[in-house]
Amino acid sequence: MGAVGIDLKSNEHKLETEYPLETPQGVNAFLSNIHYIRSSAYDKGDYDAINMLVDFEIAYSKITTTARQREAIQLVFFADLTQREAGEIMGISQQAVQQLIHAVVTKIAEQYAKDLNGIGGNSS
Repeated sequence: MGAVGIDLKSNEHKLETEYPLETPQGVNAFLSNIHYIRSSAYDKGDYDAINMLVDFEIAYSKITTTARQREAIQLVFFADLTQREAGEIMGISQQAVQQLIHAVVTKIAEQYAKDLNGIGGNSS
């Protein structure tokens, strides 16, 4: 047994360091690697990945987004299209897609930071 085991202590908080959800850059990196993170969570049983996915989903569920923002996120991060390709489908420019994504990413980061600091921010 020994050498093949996973050192949970050294792996602890690795994903939170790579993908700090309290920053727009971290949310963007998280979304850019969502397929890898989901694979780690579901296929490998990586608890850190599972926790990150849950934290992301909670923050995402609390924010208000437009249909266009959700469509841009879906096309770019889940359908793996470029912003240009998403813009062509949506009938808007690549820059407009980028702005839609930036707005959502910023909202998620702000919500996650509120949740992390115990502020809550559930706007219902």
